[in-house]
Amino acid sequence: MRLKNKVVAFDIETIETPEAHWSSCDRHEEIRTRYGEKIAALPDKFAKQESIDKHTKIFTEKMEKELATPDKAWKFSPAGARIISCAWRLGEYNGADIEWGEVEGIQDHADVGERKIVKTFTDYISNNVSAKEFSLVAFNLFGFDLPVLLRAMEQHDITLLRRADTFGLVDLMRVQPFSSKSYGQDYWAHHFGYKGDYSTDGSMVAELFAADETNETQKVLEYNMEDVKKVTHLIDVVHRIVC
Repeated sequence: MRLKNKVVAFDIETIETPEAHWSSCDRHEEIRTRYGEKIAALPDKFAKQESIDKHTKIFTEKMEKELATPDKAWKFSPAGARIISCAWRLGEYNGADIEWGEVEGIQDHADVGERKIVKTFTDYISNNVSAKEFSLVAFNLFGFDLPVLLRAMEQHDITLLRRADTFGLVDLMRVQPFSSKSYGQDYWAHHFGYKGDYSTDGSMVAELFAADETNETQKVLEYNMEDVKKVTHLIDVVHRIVC
């Protein structure tokens, strides 16, 4: 894991939007259309009716299997995730140690929506680091946080820095020892001695957010900031192992 002079550890929390999954009707129509086109193209690929019949049967069986897949297996994707909280922490790396600052963050409430959350985070980066000197780090960065962040930036016309390839991207999930087993962030944080709060997990975020809106609290942000502390703890773990 190569780190630049400044390290921005971050984490986002999301809830589903209607775009997170299709209705059963939409999904079934897409499946039938897709396999119907494949079957219709078979006579152009095979001269013998026997081959056409064989592949028609194969495609029909695959189609029926997909149609039978429960809707819940299709739920949720980064494209359908609305950001409701973002937390981050800036670290100064001198080649030997990382000195971490305070955890900061912002949650959706009142006049704060997704655009303001993302703009606050990207403005913080732009105001505190230059493009060539920082690493952006998260656990499952490429699988979730980054795709969701980029989707929101595009949707709200927000530019972080001109060229993404001038700074470093580090996904802790793909770094040893965390890449050796398919365990989550909490498992590894606990395994490597993090003593913080484990009482909340991602499955509780939507319920917490609903309660926050009712009670004017920010429990989601508290959980989000705790996750960032775990990320920085794991960065320190890797740094100690490597160095």
